[in-house]
Amino acid sequence: MKHQKPDNSASVRSMMTAILRCLGKGSGYVMLKLPSFRLWRGKLLITIILSTGLSILLNASSLQAEVAFVSCEKSFENNSRLKRFAKDAVAGFELSKQPVSLSSIGFDDENGNVTTLANWQGKVVLFNLWATWCGPCRREMPALNKLQEATGDAAFEVVPVSVDRGNNAKAKAFYKQYNLDALRLFSDGTTKIFATLKKTELVQGLPTSILIDKNGCALGTLKGSAEWNSDEAKALMRAAR
Repeated sequence: MKHQKPDNSASVRSMMTAILRCLGKGSGYVMLKLPSFRLWRGKLLITIILSTGLSILLNASSLQAEVAFVSCEKSFENNSRLKRFAKDAVAGFELSKQPVSLSSIGFDDENGNVTTLANWQGKVVLFNLWATWCGPCRREMPALNKLQEATGDAAFEVVPVSVDRGNNAKAKAFYKQYNLDALRLFSDGTTKIFATLKKTELVQGLPTSILIDKNGCALGTLKGSAEWNSDEAKALMRAAR
């Protein structure tokens, strides 16, 4: 016996009729019976489904971006409270001038696996860009290590990212030399992260430290080195929580 395919023409006709009615076509049944319509109705159905699916995806992406902006806009409006903590050892700390979400910023962990700042959702982060060839960076790293020792917990973490080109061998050696055992090691051997953040005007050179709230929004930036193992720095980190 020949295998016969089930006749789905009735269900297709019903679906197309419903679509045409939604489009305001009162002559749906007449059109579905035309031979010329039967030849391309399958293609039309696929086109409608694909376009609808694309619309849903675009709307979802747009909604996600809008939610992120609204979230950072709220953080931006509230970050003025940090201004009074920008003094003495952290007097160079500047509040963000516009809402900026950094959740999508990506870099490598110690094992070379890609991660993003979205993984720190719910935690305040002091995000530091540095390199072993940068003198001021080398001088402030021990202080960042002590800041992490003193204040690091489930609500706060210092996240330093080395932008030394290539692998993280140099950064690892530096960590070992200076006993930076409180800090986790992160790197971006492509230096793309530096170029990306430079476009936001948050970064101009090294070192740069960006204070990020629990929603991944930039609260403010300190360009250049600072004495992070100071009472003023610790007070600023506490105020950002």
